[in-house]
Amino acid sequence: MKKLLILFILNSVLVFAQEPETKSKLKLVSQSSVGVLLGQDPVYSYRYSPVWGGPIGGEPELTDTRTVGSLSFETFLGYKFLPKLAAGITTGADLYNVGIIIPLAAGVRYQVFEKGPKAAKIQLGADLGYGFTWLMPDTDTRKNSGGLTASPKLSFIFPGKGGSAFMVNVVYKHQTSSYLQTFTEDPATFTERSFVANRLGFSLGFQF
Repeated sequence: MKKLLILFILNSVLVFAQEPETKSKLKLVSQSSVGVLLGQDPVYSYRYSPVWGGPIGGEPELTDTRTVGSLSFETFLGYKFLPKLAAGITTGADLYNVGIIIPLAAGVRYQVFEKGPKAAKIQLGADLGYGFTWLMPDTDTRKNSGGLTASPKLSFIFPGKGGSAFMVNVVYKHQTSSYLQTFTEDPATFTERSFVANRLGFSLGFQF
């Protein structure tokens, strides 16, 4: 929880540490949202023994599949290089069955529709990067590893006062991770469990 609080504070600092527009021709874009991710989380198990020289039990086995919903927090911080195109970095925190994964990804946001400066807008976005397991500490019998994260999204933006805006997002998120688990009764044998999440998400947020 302490690490999660530190991450939230760092994200907040990035959002509000904006230089005046007079110092740069590029406009800073920051978008933050919180929501839920819905879907199934299949887990594949693969037992291996270095002593025996190979796998135990053949091909990876599907050991668990759960239909779940979990919380997700996301912040995009970038620059608008073209009138309708912004590029930058996306991070946040996603809660899965295996634990909390921190995505760090390159992101783009493209505005596909705008009826007027003060009217609703439609935005397409995409993030591609890596999900880290910093908030999932390793133990003597378990070692966690992150994996690929990819997330296209559709956003409806409703402008407010002072350049801010309210956002409604529909998101698809693909996230992989794995962990190695050893057993006290047989330390030379470990089980590798691979986690693959394909989630549909809905979130609410703000643009500054």
